[in-house]
Amino acid sequence: MLYEAKGDYKNSVKYNALCNFMKDSVQRIETQSSFAEVEAKYKAIEKTYENELLTSKNINLENESKNNTILSITIMLLLIVGLFLLINLSTVRKTKNVLIKQNEVIEAKNQESALQNIKLTNLLEENQILMGVLAHDLRSPLVKVLGLINLIEEKDTSEEEKLEYINYIQGICKDSLQLIQDTIDLSELFQEKNAAYLIKKETFKAAEMTNEILKTFKGSALEKSIEIKIINEQNNIDIYNSRPHLKRILDNLVSNAIKFSPTNSIINIDTSEDNYFVKISVKDNGPGFSKMDKENMFKRFEKLSAKPTAKEASSGLGLYIVKQLTELIGVTISVNSEVGKGAEFVLSIPKT
Repeated sequence: MLYEAKGDYKNSVKYNALCNFMKDSVQRIETQSSFAEVEAKYKAIEKTYENELLTSKNINLENESKNNTILSITIMLLLIVGLFLLINLSTVRKTKNVLIKQNEVIEAKNQESALQNIKLTNLLEENQILMGVLAHDLRSPLVKVLGLINLIEEKDTSEEEKLEYINYIQGICKDSLQLIQDTIDLSELFQEKNAAYLIKKETFKAAEMTNEILKTFKGSALEKSIEIKIINEQNNIDIYNSRPHLKRILDNLVSNAIKFSPTNSIINIDTSEDNYFVKISVKDNGPGFSKMDKENMFKRFEKLSAKPTAKEASSGLGLYIVKQLTELIGVTISVNSEVGKGAEFVLSIPKT
């Protein structure tokens, strides 16, 4: 402005341009300074934000770590509790199983005791029935014997009549003994059925047993002129079973055959075998059995239409005892018979 007043336009323009340049420079510096400040502020803010973000991340990490720790502790606690419950449950189950088994044992023992009580009660009832039957059936023979004794003691009785009465008494005593024996057999049978596990089986020869039976009944058979024949006497057949029980069965069958056979007849005892059974048959030539007889013959105290041929006593227990004994030792009994054509009893004894 000074040089322009002096008219020095050249310097005026020069310094004016220099002045504008200086102003521009100052403005640039101020602008740059402002930018620097802004940039510094921005960086400071950015740094602060980064620090806050980092702090936030750290806090989040710490929180996450805490949460993870809490979660881990919770899971551990749940696992411990679960394991405890599992062990507890296993213990409870074991205890429950032990208690169940103990209860089963107790219940089984109670049932066994109850069963034994029932068996004992039945045994007592059976024995009472038997004693009643025995007392009833023995009363009549004893009355007969007393009457015959009175007749023998009378003065008017001849020696011949006395001998006849004595023979009657002998017959009555034999019949009474048979009744007593049947009752004893049945009583023993009831006891054996309650102790079936005590039955012992053994191997023995069939021929030995049948020959023993032949000798036992030889005298009884001769009284009625009956011949007992052993078929296949020389056989070598083995039997595996209870010998005493099987002999009792055959004793009853042969005794019945003699009782129901007419005089001068034959009784056959035959032994045979197949792949599964040994079979022993007792065949007589007596009156035979009707269809109704065959349905009822193994029942207790059952009186059949067929009668003993020499008026022997019959208690109605013999075939019942036979049937019970066969069931006891696992033997099957069958009968082949027609009225007037005799009877054949067949025992089927398992080989194993």
